[in-house]
Amino acid sequence: MIRWSDRIATGVPKIDVQHKVLIRNFNLLEERINSRTLTYDNLKELLLFLLKYAEWHFGREEECAAEHRCYIAELNRRQHEWYISRFTELYEEFKAVEDWTEERLYEWAATVHKELSEWLLKHVVRTDRHIGVCLGKLKREEVPPPEEKLS
Repeated sequence: MIRWSDRIATGVPKIDVQHKVLIRNFNLLEERINSRTLTYDNLKELLLFLLKYAEWHFGREEECAAEHRCYIAELNRRQHEWYISRFTELYEEFKAVEDWTEERLYEWAATVHKELSEWLLKHVVRTDRHIGVCLGKLKREEVPPPEEKLS
């Protein structure tokens, strides 16, 4: 489970609220995996929501970074582009399988959840928090340096 904390807050309310929605839904996916209440249909619904919400959120975040001429804007955009591409690839892989067994569905979902949620957390900490620096909400020394590639 990803727990909200100051370590992942950007200090920018509209971005933090959107991050909380993503985290809440990744946590819901983890709960369903752990409680063995995952089905093909609710996995499909969650994946589609997470993908579409990430696309929408990334657009809002990129607009904010561009508006404030944030030094991290281009890196942030490239990382978002990679994530959406990877997420789309995984979603297409999910839809292409016609004969999911329960065990295979759980294993696949756990692997995908781990990859995507870990990337998201790392991205928020090492890239998005720099938007908070640009907007004067955080001090640069409070934020780990950005990494070019997070995959």
